Amino acid sequence: MGPLSVGKKFDNWFLKTKLPESARAVIEDIRNNAPVRRVKSGQGNVSGSFVSHKMGFSIDFESHTLELPYIHMLEHDPAVVEYYGQPSQIPLNYQRIGGKRISFYSTPDFFVLRQNCAGWVEIKPDSRLAAMHEKDPARISRNSSGHWICPPANEYAARYGLGFELVTEAQIDTKLANNYELLSPYFSWQNPDPALPRKAESLLREYPGLSAAELREALDCPIDDVWGLIAKRLIYCDLSKYRLATPHKAPVYASERQAKFVKSSVEIPSYAGIQLVEGNTFLWNNIRHTILHINNQHVAIQSDAGSVTELSEAELVKLIRKGSLLPAPESMTQDRPANVAAGLFSQLSNQELQEIIMKQKMLAGEIEANYSSRTLQRYRAKIRQARLSGKPEIAGLAHSKRQRGNRNPKLPALVREEMAKFIEQHYKTNKAINVAATYQLFRNHCKGLNLIPPSEPTFYKAIKALPRYEVARARTGHRGAYESKEFYYYLSDECRRHGGWPFHYCHIDHTEADVELVDKETGLNLGRPWLSLLIDSFSRRVLAFVLIFDPPSYRTCMLLLRTCVERYSRFPQYVIIDGGKEFESIYFDSLLGLFHCHKKTRPPAEARFGAVLERHFGASNTRFFHNLAGNTKLTRTPRAVTKNFDPKRLAVWTLEDLHACLEKYLYEIYDQIPHPSLLQSPQSAFNAGIRNTGSGAPQLLPYDEGFKILTLPAARRGTCKIHPNKGIQLNYVNYWNELFRRSDLDGAKVEVRFDPYDISTVYAFVDKRWVKCSAWNSFITKGTTEKELELISTLFRKKRPLHNRNRHLHLEKYAEFLKDVTDQELHLQQRRDLALKSILQPGESGQKTNPSPTKSSAKPKQKASIAEEINLDNLTPLEPL
Repeated sequence: MGPLSVGKKFDNWFLKTKLPESARAVIEDIRNNAPVRRVKSGQGNVSGSFVSHKMGFSIDFESHTLELPYIHMLEHDPAVVEYYGQPSQIPLNYQRIGGKRISFYSTPDFFVLRQNCAGWVEIKPDSRLAAMHEKDPARISRNSSGHWICPPANEYAARYGLGFELVTEAQIDTKLANNYELLSPYFSWQNPDPALPRKAESLLREYPGLSAAELREALDCPIDDVWGLIAKRLIYCDLSKYRLATPHKAPVYASERQAKFVKSSVEIPSYAGIQLVEGNTFLWNNIRHTILHINNQHVAIQSDAGSVTELSEAELVKLIRKGSLLPAPESMTQDRPANVAAGLFSQLSNQELQEIIMKQKMLAGEIEANYSSRTLQRYRAKIRQARLSGKPEIAGLAHSKRQRGNRNPKLPALVREEMAKFIEQHYKTNKAINVAATYQLFRNHCKGLNLIPPSEPTFYKAIKALPRYEVARARTGHRGAYESKEFYYYLSDECRRHGGWPFHYCHIDHTEADVELVDKETGLNLGRPWLSLLIDSFSRRVLAFVLIFDPPSYRTCMLLLRTCVERYSRFPQYVIIDGGKEFESIYFDSLLGLFHCHKKTRPPAEARFGAVLERHFGASNTRFFHNLAGNTKLTRTPRAVTKNFDPKRLAVWTLEDLHACLEKYLYEIYDQIPHPSLLQSPQSAFNAGIRNTGSGAPQLLPYDEGFKILTLPAARRGTCKIHPNKGIQLNYVNYWNELFRRSDLDGAKVEVRFDPYDISTVYAFVDKRWVKCSAWNSFITKGTTEKELELISTLFRKKRPLHNRNRHLHLEKYAEFLKDVTDQELHLQQRRDLALKSILQPGESGQKTNPSPTKSSAKPKQKASIAEEINLDNLTPLEPL
């Protein structure tokens, strides 16, 4: 619930609005259960969540060009008490054009509680509402004032005394919303200099209308202080008219009253419908004149004949009051020679312009004419005719070659209609048959209709004239046609796709690095690591990176944000992500909400929405990873990989060496090389953005132990069990704290957070606080720096699972070894038995006891047991010692 949840505020608001009692249940249901559905990114829309200061929780939005700016307007509108996204489902019941009655449930975008009313709000583009009106006029229509309305929704809302409003882009002030985004960190700004507001006010009273950049220079303060003064309303700037992201174009005033006074004093004068603005026209003695220039209260005007007259503004006003000057009719203004000349110039090629200039010089006698006198006479006649018709001279001298020829279609109308219909039904389908086959089918189709088919080039030309994206989408689907889709460089002047200042939009994404790594001690191949980046969209600067072996998870995302705060003491304003599961963790969302960081989700299969980061991954591969030994560039064509060129055999890089080299490349080399899109280095663009638009952080975030605990991920099971002798075990390591000696904690399960970059410590939530637990293994922290500890932790977490995964294979080898040992022992035992037998068996005639076998036809005798071969009666007993 929102601000009305404290005490009896909601009851007081409800009584003040005088809504019927039936509306209470509807509003309370919305306040308790909203949102009723999750937003998602489809084809082309960017959804996300906005951390609301007013509401105290996140508000989901489904469009960052319409719904998000509207949220900013609600957030800063003092008349809005509460608002909820995706609030409830309302029934719509109406009759279609054909007479069929339809009923379904619709989910509006917002439910807004204002000071004196409440109701639902649906936001749609004007073009979408026009299409819906054409399909179902009973659902969407216009009222008497021209605004879009939804009669079935209005009827449902009226039952409870509530309202329903349709909002289009014309009612959303995107420039105001963009300024609110820039000022959002400064609403809690603390004035570092108590005398600063007084200095700014006295300066603006003497020089009203100074730009924000000029005021910063005059006050000799950072631009952050200027934004703080505007956010606290200590000085005034028209946020609906000027963009603060361009401070040199944003005038500021001491107060709103001063701004209105200055505006009225410099407002463009208008007398009898004539505005004194350069380019405006009026009639003087029935001759049209154009205002050329206004300077120091003097006005230069030019007649259509070409004469220029300079009058003072006072003299011009007297002529207007006498009635000598009259406004030019609209038709004359539209057909003025300057407009006609501009339209004509846009149609002439360079060669045609050169010909016109040569003709003018010949007629003026500047050069020798190479035309006959009759031709020159004809040109002079055309010039006079152009002047009489109110056109410029070039209209008479321009030739009409471009109008020659018959440009009417040669094919009969019936053949053109059949061709267009056939292409739509046979070529623009998911069968995707080629053009040649389609043309042959169309030839047979024409023969069946007794029509003469067009030629093959004509048929090809008709297909080529179709919209490329439309054809590709029909034949290959929206993903296959994505390369043909129109590219948008800027959404609008107020909504820049790459943000308006540093830390405005920051992208997060992951990729598997194209290089194989080995263990430094054993030489064991550890595989390919995962590279995760946090990049500033405005400056293309890499704010943080994480290089680990673990697949992407919410832990990686939290580590990126932690590294960003460690380096800059700043948190991004928006993080732009894809639809990966690692971004949907409650831990990640809680961290964003705690530091008022909003989230935008890119639509699936729309790589251009993350082009800044996707392009950086490609450049990192070609410039960095593909130049290292053991790179996996060759594995893109597996059949070309041989034993001598296998990246796993050629790998020599360790995680420590790669991390150090990558850190230097991202933070030093890439950061200082001019970027082709910026025409300057990311570092220069970042510093210039901070200087012009502010750091966006009046109070820097401290990188202390409290912040580190907030960014630590939880154990996979969430909790760990306390053993009285060993403490807690996490990731194959035991951790201990003196509190674990308590008997009441024996066997207790406590929440545990760990640092993937530091296996020497974890934090356990004991007695309603986080306590630090140290590892039993002292060798982990002995003589290691913080950076070495990070890399050791990463390698440790990688090698232990590898050991467990290969444990079965190791046991099989061990079993084979034991089998070999057993067989060898059995063979040795057999040899011992034979040796003992040869000693104990008596020989005959002094011959050897084990003579070599000889051939004999007699059957071999059976072997006697040792007891039978030895006569026990002849053995002499041993004498006692």
